[in-house]
Formats: sequence, C-alpha cells, structure tokens
Amino acid sequence: MAKPNARRHFFPSLEKKQAGNTALAGARFGLHAADVFAIFKKHPYFRHPKNLNYRAFLFFWLIGLALFLVIAKMRRQEAAGLASYAAALTAVGLLMMLANCVLAVFQPRFTLPMLELTIVSMFILFGVMMESLFPSSRRLCGGETR
Repeated sequence: MAKPNARRHFFPSLEKKQAGNTALAGARFGLHAADVFAIFKKHPYFRHPKNLNYRAFLFFWLIGLALFLVIAKMRRQEAAGLASYAAALTAVGLLMMLANCVLAVFQPRFTLPMLELTIVSMFILFGVMMESLFPSSRRLCGGETR
C-alpha cells in the first residue's frame, strides 16, 4: 500500500498554490543550469583557487604568528595573551570542522568555520603588528599612547 503524499494529506491548500511551480526557482528568471555555470566561469571572483589549500593557509598563519611574536619581543610588549587568543580561534575552527566530519560525511562547506576563524585570527595579529610598528598614528588620531 502506497503512503499518501504528506503535502497533500496535511496541506491540501498548498497543492492548488503550487500547481504552476513545478519548475526550478531559477527557471522563473529564465536561467537553466548551463546559464548558472556560465556565470561562474565568466566572473573570476567566483572561482576557488585550486593551489591554495588549508595547509598552505595555516602555514601563512604560523608565519604571521611567529612574526607577531618577534615584533612583540623586539618592542618589549606582552604578547602571550593575544598569541594564545589567536591560536585558540584557529584551534576552535579546526575542532568545529573535525566535529562536523565525525558527525556527518565530509563536505567542503564544513571547512568554512575553520577558514573564517583563521582569517579573523590573522587580521587580529596583523592589526596588532601594525599598531606596534606604527605607534605614532594613534597620537595623530587623538588616541592614547601606551
């Protein structure tokens, strides 16, 4: 015995409303699958760089962290708190990705939190490095100096 369609059974009014919407949503705009892929091929900012993987990205992050620690040591500034915060951001992103992979089959979208938190960590490190390299800009803007 065939099971009844859940939409028809529980929501009979939806069948009348959606009778004309049998095509995909992109077809409403006159787009088909080939048209959408042509848009991605036409614009270079939609393309994913194939030669930049997370291992290379993490390597650049480690170089940035080491550079931050060297600059902080040269300027005799406290760097342990910010370095551990940057490392914790990257580690939390990595753990989020690993948890997603353990709970489900790996999909490339699971790497997004890892990349986002690593990018945030890199921007924080870069900002503090620039602030310690160019401290006179804070005096020009009316900010307090350390």
